[in-house]
Amino acid sequence: MPRYILRRLIATIPILLMLTFLVFGMLYVAPGDPAALIAGDTATPADIEAIRERMGLHRPFLEQFFAWIGGILQGDIGTSVYSGTPVAEMISQRALPTASLMGMTILISVVVSVPLGVMAAAFKGDTADRIIMVISVIGFSVPVFIVGYVLAYGLAIKLPIFPVQGYVSPDQDFGGFLRSLVLPSMALSFSYIALITRVTRSTLVEILSQDYVRTARAKGVSRGRILFWHALRNAAVQISTVIGVGIAVLLGGSVIIETVFSIPGIGSLVVSAIVARDFPVIQGVLLVVSLVYVLVNLLIDLLYPVFDPRISY
Repeated sequence: MPRYILRRLIATIPILLMLTFLVFGMLYVAPGDPAALIAGDTATPADIEAIRERMGLHRPFLEQFFAWIGGILQGDIGTSVYSGTPVAEMISQRALPTASLMGMTILISVVVSVPLGVMAAAFKGDTADRIIMVISVIGFSVPVFIVGYVLAYGLAIKLPIFPVQGYVSPDQDFGGFLRSLVLPSMALSFSYIALITRVTRSTLVEILSQDYVRTARAKGVSRGRILFWHALRNAAVQISTVIGVGIAVLLGGSVIIETVFSIPGIGSLVVSAIVARDFPVIQGVLLVVSLVYVLVNLLIDLLYPVFDPRISY
């Protein structure tokens, strides 16, 4: 077990290095002069040159990259071109709304999708299975912003149960904080539920066809015990894997949902930074979000031996 954990941690290091290189290189992949893009169409050559000097764009690429890495190791991931605010401070101010939205979305998704997947597998080929699979296909097909608008219209305008838009800080009103997250979390979880449901069903269907399951049935073990004690435990690795991979779906969808529901999170921050061409903020947000994704999947990898003690590679 310790050797497995050590190997997984070591394997993450080159991924993180490649990640930082790609995020930093994004500034140079964009067509045109980065300083001119940041300065805007009305900038003078002097303005462009001043930005180039301030951001160190006149230096060689690798020199800039290693200087950026050095700043990251010291907790400095850049400074906004327009506001002069450190990017780390801007992200920390927006982290709680996004983390709360992601947390509630994952909770809703797992609580809904795993029982649906178990039900679909238990009644494979029946009406319940077909209905659940149709819902899953719809979940994959409908864009997240349409789901958001439909939920807002139905549960905030027609039936004023939840607020249409906005975010309430938990230290101001915890009940209002939860209510402000319900609709965006439901909208964001729609495709995530479809993903986990389909994987849960397909994994359980395969497991239920194994010899040890047939043996358990022959011994008179109840259907519920077979499903939840034997099959679901053995499906935990695959289910946890898709939960980790699906974090990328949530991170991408949160950008849209935060804009639709006016949530002041990291997603809306990156949208405003793209509009303003604030490259240091874009780089900082992409770096932090990518690191979160890598670390979440690393944590899930480290949990594999807990779900299945046979895993030790």
